[in-house]
Amino acid sequence: MKKLFLSISLLIWIFASFAQIDSTEKVNRKYIAWISPSNATHVYGMMFNLYPRNGMEKFPDYPKIYGAEINMNPLGLFFPLIFAIHSLDPKTHSQPYEELKTVDFNSYKRIYGLQAGLVNMEKSIINGIDINAAGSFDTKTNGLTISAVMNKHYISNGLTVAAIGNHDSKCTGVQIALINTCKDLKGVQIGLWNKNQKRGLPILNWCFK
Repeated sequence: MKKLFLSISLLIWIFASFAQIDSTEKVNRKYIAWISPSNATHVYGMMFNLYPRNGMEKFPDYPKIYGAEINMNPLGLFFPLIFAIHSLDPKTHSQPYEELKTVDFNSYKRIYGLQAGLVNMEKSIINGIDINAAGSFDTKTNGLTISAVMNKHYISNGLTVAAIGNHDSKCTGVQIALINTCKDLKGVQIGLWNKNQKRGLPILNWCFK
């Protein structure tokens, strides 16, 4: 009976931890592991992102993740070829620089640690490492980004690596890919073709103003 009581108490404690809600601050904290989409506002541990929730009114706010997000978006299985073609088309390179003035980064999901998966298509600010099988899009990254096909960021601070293309609106750091473009670069580009606000050059390009 004592063992049964302890087991039940432990289960109650675990479920309470996973469902801890502070209604006065509208905070919904999750620990160890959780899934998305959900109403979690803070995740401490591992978040498994099953599919993007862009535009889903049921879950209007993105969480803050302290640990790692495993992005399981199934679109990443089908888009690599499309992304590769998209990356080579000069008409679809980095977003218009003017868009940065209208982007509300305060509403973005924030990840402190690791984001890894098939493709990252959610509004995210990633502080740490961003690794994707297909690509990373419409995000702000501070650290290292590696994608097997392409990256298309609003802002990239650090090192951005892709097999085909990097197309950033604003970049402070280094871009390495077959094709690199940036509307506002403070750093270095290494690739077959590199273009920034100052010039276009093969192999190596730079701008520090």
